[in-house]
Amino acid sequence: SSSADETMRRRAFKVVSHELGHLFGLRHCTDLLCLMNGANHVDELNRQPLLECPACTLKLSYTLPWSDLPTRYRRLAEQLARHELRRECDMVNHRILPALTGARGADPAAAVPRADAAP
Repeated sequence: SSSADETMRRRAFKVVSHELGHLFGLRHCTDLLCLMNGANHVDELNRQPLLECPACTLKLSYTLPWSDLPTRYRRLAEQLARHELRRECDMVNHRILPALTGARGADPAAAVPRADAAP
């Protein structure tokens, strides 16, 4: 698939997932780089990650029945790979899952993108 196709898929997933977050009661997040950041133009949408931050994940866990976050993220990684969203799949597999499972050498802080970080 082309880079333009991947960009279109990534943007579509971000917008749909963001709006679903609102349906589950999430408001815009301003503390970290997060799926729930507001996006008023395409540059902000491009900077916004496809994944929610830990605070928004916790808020969603009160609404959705996630008893096992590692399983949720493994399934998410499968879908990201299926849709050829490699950057996000790598983030889940190499940063989030190791931090959640306590993998040797994992730095839990590495899984949390900061709002002032470059995309």
